Amino acid sequence: MRDKLSIWVNKTEGHPKPIVNALAYLHGPSLHASTSNNPHVIYGTSSNHLVEPPSLLRELYLREHINIAQPPQPRQLQCSPPLSNMEKVMMTEAMVAAVTEVITLIQTEEPMWIKSSIDCRLVIDQENYEKKFTKNSHFKILSARIESSKEVAVIPLDAKNLVNMLLDAEKWANLFSTIVSKAKTIHVLESSKLMYEQLHILSPLLPPREFMILRCCQQLEEDLWVIADVSYHQVAFEFEFGTPACYKRPSGFLIQAMPNGHSKSATNSSGVNISVRVNKEAGQPPGLIVCACSSLCLPLAPLQVYNFLKNLEVRHQWDVLCHASPVTEVARFVTGANNKNCVNILQPSSAAESGDLMIIQDSFIDALGGMVVYAPVDRSTAHAAVSGNVNPSGIPILPSGFVISRDGRPSATAELDGGRDNCKTLLTVAFQILVTGPTISEELQMDKWTTTVDTLISSTITRVKAMLNCHDGQLISFILLVTTAHSLNIIAYDLHGAPSRGRFRPVWEKSILAPILAFHRQTKSPFMVNPYPYFGFDPKNVNFAIFRSPYKAVRDPFTRKIYTNMYDALMDSTYSAMKALGYGDVSIVVGETGWPSACDAPWCSPANAAWFNLNIIRRAQGQGTPLMPKRRFETYIFGLFNEEGKPGPTAERNWGLFQSDFSPVYDVGLLRGGGRGRPAPALPAPSTAGGKWCVAKSGATNAQLQANINWVCSQGGVDCKPIQAGGSCFNPSSLRMHASFVMNAYFQKNGRSDGSCHFSGTGVVVRSNPSNGACKF
Repeated sequence: MRDKLSIWVNKTEGHPKPIVNALAYLHGPSLHASTSNNPHVIYGTSSNHLVEPPSLLRELYLREHINIAQPPQPRQLQCSPPLSNMEKVMMTEAMVAAVTEVITLIQTEEPMWIKSSIDCRLVIDQENYEKKFTKNSHFKILSARIESSKEVAVIPLDAKNLVNMLLDAEKWANLFSTIVSKAKTIHVLESSKLMYEQLHILSPLLPPREFMILRCCQQLEEDLWVIADVSYHQVAFEFEFGTPACYKRPSGFLIQAMPNGHSKSATNSSGVNISVRVNKEAGQPPGLIVCACSSLCLPLAPLQVYNFLKNLEVRHQWDVLCHASPVTEVARFVTGANNKNCVNILQPSSAAESGDLMIIQDSFIDALGGMVVYAPVDRSTAHAAVSGNVNPSGIPILPSGFVISRDGRPSATAELDGGRDNCKTLLTVAFQILVTGPTISEELQMDKWTTTVDTLISSTITRVKAMLNCHDGQLISFILLVTTAHSLNIIAYDLHGAPSRGRFRPVWEKSILAPILAFHRQTKSPFMVNPYPYFGFDPKNVNFAIFRSPYKAVRDPFTRKIYTNMYDALMDSTYSAMKALGYGDVSIVVGETGWPSACDAPWCSPANAAWFNLNIIRRAQGQGTPLMPKRRFETYIFGLFNEEGKPGPTAERNWGLFQSDFSPVYDVGLLRGGGRGRPAPALPAPSTAGGKWCVAKSGATNAQLQANINWVCSQGGVDCKPIQAGGSCFNPSSLRMHASFVMNAYFQKNGRSDGSCHFSGTGVVVRSNPSNGACKF
């Protein structure tokens, strides 16, 4: 029984899913599996291994004849102070790592788990454990004793009740009364609990063991949960017996509800996922169905794989339904503009004489991938489906087939038009077998059927790989990469000094960012940052922030690298900080960056935003930075739409490529018909008729007006010849008039957005045309 049940608990591939309400559980008998890698291994034992209490005689004998020191007297538990935000973040990170480790330990067998020479129980092989997981400082002492165990057992208890008991400190202590002498919830977090536990072994020779643990419950599937514990002693707390001498490594339970008719999952050593379900839904035959699926990567384009699976001349070499006999097409129905997408009725030649077996197949492919799904049917059923005499949804069929996916590389749709495609294919194969009808016999040999479907899918994959000459294709596990975005406030460096000396702020460097980077290296996931030059640039060197000339370059005195823009300096500072911690090999993703098209200052405009984002796109395509040349950065521009209702400064509402009515703010080559390589004009030049204008406020000082003229004429991209001697707007020779003219020219050029008339509070938008004679505004 243990071997069967242990197969059912390792379906999740070790990747925890989003945390859900721990109270929303199903009812039914539960599979109770546990791992423990700590000094109190009885925590995870099954009922037939519980420790019996010592007899009174034994206790009297020990007290009378053995000279032992009195155990320390317990102190009253003190309340822990409220948690800081930093502590909550650190707890969350510790909990995420613990859940991942617990799931991995439960799924892993040899050589991670070996049989104990004492009682044949499964225990951790310490050498393999330390290779797989980061070593913990608590176990560097040579005298430290490490204990572990792993058990699989059926518990006669409703799954919902079991989970609730484990999450309730009082019920937990009562449930494991022979182990847990005291338990208390210290803090309740959003997704976990900080709990105090006191464990005892019923012997006067052993003092109680105290732990402060984080406990988290996650629902992995509809009927599957994981509960993980890990010691956490970083909070201020006064233990009853002084400083704890024990530490609990990630430990816990995997609990599966087992009501009749629910599926039980497994992953065997061949990489084939197997499940068993009882079907009662219309459209499929009722009864017990065994399902199997697996995936492999093929070094071929999706269209090549699709055409191979559709090729009737070779189908009999891989499809067991053909019984090694050629197959012919009886009927075809095209289902779209592309004649490759169709429904086929196929008949193997081996069934032609009897006319029993036919195959109905639906297939399609597009630029994203495709599917080939088929099911065996008898001749009468196929005829009924084609004739339309019956409702097709009521015909019981059991489909199997292939899902064809791209490997995620960028590509054009030219493949479907005959162009070359260098993309690889992720091919997923799924088979289903009807084992019994609605009545399930108790004598059913499930091992026989799971072995059959495993052999079926494995042999099919082998044949497909051999026929495609892809012997190096490997069964794979799909991994969802996890990361989190970081503001560059995490960097402590002199922006105008040396990007090569970029370092993380000391308060976060070792305690938070180092573990995060270690996680990214282990999972091969990227470190995500949000480099915004807009926040923190030098107003005297604005062109340095927006990739414009002229600019004042920054020279790194240590590397002698020249920085022509602030974005590269930010990225290299991040890289230098990662490298200083030993994680320079971790890839970097730009979670968001951009430049506002309007703000309460003159340096925000659609033209500047377009030019900034165009240069960001160039770097994403492989231009790289001085310290990371030719490196490609997966990059996300913020944002797609302006947010008119967002509070705060004007800039907060003007980061989008489009207005909320879908009209473009500016183009960076995304618009159909728009130019590539340079930004198109943000908006057509506005007409002055019935429009609005920007002029200098009456209270603006001469110094402010002159500063506006200097900036607009030097960096605002405005032609200021009309206000020079001999120009159409030189007379009247008034500083206010000249300032109003150039401020309005800048305002008109940038789409007449109110933010482009701010000029540090010295501009105002008016509705009356301020033109004067030959001077046209």
